[in-house]
Amino acid sequence: MRMPPDMIDNQYQAVAQFIVPKSYLERKIKMFLLVKDETKATAHAMPDEIAGFTDILSDALMQILFSTHHERQIFPIQYDPKSTALGAMQNTQTNFEISCHPL
Repeated sequence: MRMPPDMIDNQYQAVAQFIVPKSYLERKIKMFLLVKDETKATAHAMPDEIAGFTDILSDALMQILFSTHHERQIFPIQYDPKSTALGAMQNTQTNFEISCHPL
């Protein structure tokens, strides 16, 4: 996965692109919002904390996959109350826009 995907691979104008086997759509899939905790000194800039998550998306992803036009749907992110980033994010709303296409 590259963020954003290479132009040649990005036929859907996506910010991120994931390949998920169809069999995984029958499992309880959630998406997580990861952030970097700036209060911790680390040797990397990778996200290291779960700031939020979606509800289970399996049914919605199956509906999108089998629909004719594979329209994008928007899902709200629920913030994790234990996250140290909650203070900076609590007055905002984060949504996750997703579509699902067959390969």
